[in-house]
Amino acid sequence: MSAFDTEEGARRQAKMFTHLGSLIARYDLPEDAGITWEQSGEPGHLDLRGDKEALKRCLTRVVAV
Repeated sequence: MSAFDTEEGARRQAKMFTHLGSLIARYDLPEDAGITWEQSGEPGHLDLRGDKEALKRCLTRVVAV
């Protein structure tokens, strides 16, 4: 999954690319969650990899763009 390390970064992308949707999801990922992340592309952009059920358990907030 594509992600940003700040809400501001996610908002900036959402405004530039409206087809991405109108919600921003926040995940708090403990190191033992089984989700890995690595920097990719522009600064602040991350690729998340792992089990989607594990990721759902880490969901902490959803806000409108």
